Amino acid sequence: ETCSGKNNGAIGITAQTALSYIATIDQQTFDFTSSLEVSDLAPGTYSVCIGVEDVANCEQCFEVVIVPGSNLEGKTTVFQDALG
Repeated sequence: ETCSGKNNGAIGITAQTALSYIATIDQQTFDFTSSLEVSDLAPGTYSVCIGVEDVANCEQCFEVVIVPGSNLEGKTTVFQDALG
């Protein structure tokens, strides 16, 4: 997430070999061949499983964490120039 409350996190997957893949991210399924990006995600922990279509026992699962964005804080001070 780029800034707190934006819910704009993303999970990107890139395969070394182009095949017919199926990715499951928190029970939502995505088909892809070489790359996939799922965006507009809220901070949290996501279960990601990647398998090859029509190949039994060929799936690998991961936990992916999208961390919350942080708030920036600052302080400004204006000094009057002695000439101005």
